[in-house]
Amino acid sequence: MKIQKQQCMNKPRLLIVEDETIVAADIAKRLTQLGYRGSDRNITERKEAEQALRIETQRRRELFEQLPDGVLIIDPQTSAFLEFNTAAHRNLGYSREEFSRLTIRDVEVKETVEEIKARITGVLQNGYADFESLHRTRLGEVRNVHVTAQHLDAAGHKYYQCVWRDITEQKRMENALTSSVERLGLATEAGKVGIWDYDIANNRLVWDEQMFCLYGITREQFSSAYEAWTAGVHPEDRVLGDAEIQMALRGEKEFNTEFRVLWQDGSIHNIRAIAKVQRDASGTPLRMVGTNWDITQQKQAESEIIKINRQLEQAKHSAVQANEAKSQFLAAMSHEIRTHMNGIIGMTAQLLENDPSPAQRERAEIVQFSADALLNLINDILDFSKIEAGKLDLEELDFDLVALLDNLAALLAPQADKKDLAFRWDISPDVPRALSGDPGRLRQILLNLAGNAVKFTPHGTVTVQVTWVSATASTIVLRFSVRDTGIGIPMNKQALLFQKFTQMDASTARRFGGSGLGLAISKQLVELMDGEIGVSSVVGEGAEFWFTACFSAGQHPTPASAAPSPAAQPRWHGQRILLAEDNPINQKVALGFLQPFGLQVDVVDSGVQAIQALASHPYELVFMDMQMPVMDGLEATRLIRGPLSAAINPQVPIIAMTANTLQGDRQDCLDAGMNDFVSKPLTRQMLATVLEQWLPQAPTLQLGNP
Repeated sequence: MKIQKQQCMNKPRLLIVEDETIVAADIAKRLTQLGYRGSDRNITERKEAEQALRIETQRRRELFEQLPDGVLIIDPQTSAFLEFNTAAHRNLGYSREEFSRLTIRDVEVKETVEEIKARITGVLQNGYADFESLHRTRLGEVRNVHVTAQHLDAAGHKYYQCVWRDITEQKRMENALTSSVERLGLATEAGKVGIWDYDIANNRLVWDEQMFCLYGITREQFSSAYEAWTAGVHPEDRVLGDAEIQMALRGEKEFNTEFRVLWQDGSIHNIRAIAKVQRDASGTPLRMVGTNWDITQQKQAESEIIKINRQLEQAKHSAVQANEAKSQFLAAMSHEIRTHMNGIIGMTAQLLENDPSPAQRERAEIVQFSADALLNLINDILDFSKIEAGKLDLEELDFDLVALLDNLAALLAPQADKKDLAFRWDISPDVPRALSGDPGRLRQILLNLAGNAVKFTPHGTVTVQVTWVSATASTIVLRFSVRDTGIGIPMNKQALLFQKFTQMDASTARRFGGSGLGLAISKQLVELMDGEIGVSSVVGEGAEFWFTACFSAGQHPTPASAAPSPAAQPRWHGQRILLAEDNPINQKVALGFLQPFGLQVDVVDSGVQAIQALASHPYELVFMDMQMPVMDGLEATRLIRGPLSAAINPQVPIIAMTANTLQGDRQDCLDAGMNDFVSKPLTRQMLATVLEQWLPQAPTLQLGNP
């Protein structure tokens, strides 16, 4: 209670002020009697100041509590927390009550008790400290803390005041960045990548140590200016290198280039450089930061690869030339061999048709057999060479599978009859008769397999069977098998059968003959048909050769007129045809086959003469050799079919009659405008079939023995 004297109405009174309430009491007389003396005064201003102070104190207390960093006042003697805000205990996971019972020693991890005391003493003496430490939370987690400490004097006492800021996340990021920088440093060091930083405004260039290694200079030799870089670039590359940088600074392109550097020892090194340009808000370039690395070995390797590729190209070109030369040689050999074989086989056939004596017939048949065997061998060699050279392609023609097997049986029947063998063929009901593929090559495979079966079967049966395997929307897969009851094949020899020039043993070659190419060729043909081939056999019980092949569905076959037989050969009486053939022997062979048909045949020996003949007479058909002097058959055909043709009948059927049988020969003839193609050696049957197709209106007469 405070007592103050106040004058009022010229009479002394006592004012009792308590809790800002003035209580008036007319007790002057009483107090006088008690012996109190005093005076009264107004204390309103002081009370208002005290109220403002209390409000300011409360406001500051609230701000103190709301600070995100822990703020503490610590007793330097006991290390106890005398005062602290909410963040101080909350950041460490304690309640206020729990935290108030702790000391700094309970949360400090990094420093010992002695170190803590020394730290506090140092702050009290020096007034300030700034450091990092580690604090443990209530749950035992260690947090990184930045501490700002200072001493505080109050009422003659010294206190230790500090601010704790949790920097755990910051340290984690710093550690991650440091680790990343270290990894980058290791990577750049391992990869020998140099890093540079160009301050454009100040023309200051900063290199790391690897850059000096890349340019072959020391730090002392480097002036840290842009010109220091250009000085190290090879003189022939400086203009281009500088232009690349200027374009990057103008924003026209990224800096990504290669150049050479010239070391002081005269050696030249290839450098790859990339960089990014940093710009201000207006787009003005401020800095370029980039990397360099040595690509000398890469360039040397590329140069070596280019050199090797050039050599490979030259080798490939030489190989192509050699292969082309081989193909030309094969074409020439095929033409020459077939030309002469045409004379042998054709004349022998005509000799046998003229009723020779028994002795003459026997000799002629020996010649014919030998010639046919030689022709088969030549065909095998040429086919094998074409396959090896990649010059053999399959045709895509519609054909009748039944007719093909009938033809196969007719071809092998004479050999089978001589050995009293039963030759059969069978097609499963689900196998379509109309197919599209290469009937010639299919016939060749079957003829080889079935011919071998007849050859190696002394008695019994040879059976050809066709079965269904699978089909898609565009493909039909069939399985062909040829079974015999012959001598069989030992298991250890079966794997050799489809290799080139291979037979079971030398005695087989002597006993049965053959080149050993037939099965190798068949295997390659089957693979061209997207199939596979195999064999199963038991010695003494026979063998089964099988293969699969892919076809597509063909047009349904239409009944065709039977090929003329020896007993019923067609004759085309009075029809005039032209034969363009330069070889006198082949002329005689062709005339010997054609004239008995009743045809009137005019002969010319060059393409030029053929054109002249067609301009003077409307021939009904032309047999045209491909290779003739002055003008070949292909050029002559083009002129006959051309818009400036002088031929009376430019659309006259022209049949190629040639010894050329390599890849593309048939197509070349068709592309030139020819209608059909027959290959030498010629046979009467072959020519009759062609005439039947291209002179269908001609009447046919029954003939005796041709």
